[in-house]
Amino acid sequence: MHPTHPRRRPWPTVLLLVVTALLVALAAVVLVAPPAGADSLGGAEPSNYQTRVLAIRPAAQGITVEVVDAGTRLRLHNASGREVVVLGDESEPWLRVGPGQSVTWHDHRAHWEAEELPTGVRRAPGTAQVAVPRWTISLRTGRRLVDVVGEVRWVPGPSPLPWLAGAALLAMAVVAAGRTRRWSDALVAALALVVALDLVQAAGAWTAAQAPLASKLLSLAASAAGWVVAGLAIRQLLRHRVESGLFQLLLAAGLLTVVGGLGDLGFLLRSQLASTLPDWMVRAAVTARIGLGLGALAAAGLRLHSTLAAQVEGPDQPEEPADWPEEGVDSRGHAPGADGAAEDEPVLATVLPWPGGRRLDTYDLDDPDLPGGA
Repeated sequence: MHPTHPRRRPWPTVLLLVVTALLVALAAVVLVAPPAGADSLGGAEPSNYQTRVLAIRPAAQGITVEVVDAGTRLRLHNASGREVVVLGDESEPWLRVGPGQSVTWHDHRAHWEAEELPTGVRRAPGTAQVAVPRWTISLRTGRRLVDVVGEVRWVPGPSPLPWLAGAALLAMAVVAAGRTRRWSDALVAALALVVALDLVQAAGAWTAAQAPLASKLLSLAASAAGWVVAGLAIRQLLRHRVESGLFQLLLAAGLLTVVGGLGDLGFLLRSQLASTLPDWMVRAAVTARIGLGLGALAAAGLRLHSTLAAQVEGPDQPEEPADWPEEGVDSRGHAPGADGAAEDEPVLATVLPWPGGRRLDTYDLDDPDLPGGA
């Protein structure tokens, strides 16, 4: 009976690689995580609250105030030639802006700060309405007081279903392409598109954000790590180094899609987006990135499974040893009964010297003078 090797199952290995890739991606994000609640570049989260500046009363020559970062910050530009002081809740000096300077800050007075929705929004969340009818921030320029007056509106976001359906179709297309003979080219193309779309979205957010440079760079850390790993994965796959390329693809897809892309679902649900790109373009980029990324993740897992399965098929059928006797042939190469030899012909063996001084190199097991002989 020939020895057999137990069949190795590649699925546990594939699952371990996928989980490892996701854990590494998650650890990378945790180590370089931006401030809490920052789903976009510099902490400007998508929102349905639209902050607007209605007027500056009385009009002040050379002083302008605008809303930036999807309504999360106010920006004051002072071209009046004298210092402008932003006053706090108790009319105390809070922020000084010198001549010719621009300052951006977060002011709670110009936002809906409560976690629960306004009463009117709870009654009709699908209707655009005013959430904060009037907010006021006082400025002092010289001895003159100026009020910046505005409002906060609730603007419902679009339905995410069409975008999610598009992402699902893209994911299925990538999985199907990953099962063809040109699977490597398909996964390389999908991953390259994910990186390109992430770069486009990051560029739009970068130019729109008014956050400090350090905050912007910190927000891009996870994406930058994904770009680097994606480049390594594409390089390995183009060189036909399948296992390392697929593992790096899993890691890159985890960073750009599972960690980054799914965290950008707010862009599909909210109306106020912090980007210089048109809203439809931002949503299309997020949709394509999620769909292509998830499809590449699934296709890479399936391909890694088939690759490992092909590697373990060989040991299941072991080759016979070179000295394995052929069927119907004894250990000396004679067939049973050949040349008049009986099937129970005695076997010769090599033994140690007999304690009486008698030494034999070989002997017949039927010799009555030896132990065990007849």
